[in-house]
Amino acid sequence: MKHMKRSLAAAAAVVLASLTFAAPAQAYENYSMDNSWAKSSGKVWKDDSDHMGYNLYLTDDARDGHCVYYQVQGVRNDMIDTAWGRFTVNVCGYGNRYHFSDSSRRVIPTWAPGADGFRIRACKDVNNAPDPCATASYVGTRGQWTKG
Repeated sequence: MKHMKRSLAAAAAVVLASLTFAAPAQAYENYSMDNSWAKSSGKVWKDDSDHMGYNLYLTDDARDGHCVYYQVQGVRNDMIDTAWGRFTVNVCGYGNRYHFSDSSRRVIPTWAPGADGFRIRACKDVNNAPDPCATASYVGTRGQWTKG
């Protein structure tokens, strides 16, 4: 009986130690971009096949008079990805920083097939010309509350 209690105590200690020292699972994708015209950082996650969540910061970092903003793209594994689309307002003025946050924003229209993940990127708003954009984030596929 004494050996059984010791065995149970040892097993409980091992389980407790593994829970204590285990690295927490990442629940969302991080995004960080820094170039000559904008700084961007934050997190993006997939809420469901139509919605994404995000907690992002964007800073206009150039004195060129052009504003910056975020675009999003729905990524589909077995289909064509959605077109890039704007999903934030402009951040204008050197050094201005905005915080964009939404726990569950619909990105894919109700009539369109859903997405397996979402990409984001920062872009510069240029009149009468294509808007240059930074490298896209890697795909945000995990839910905010779903352990990766």
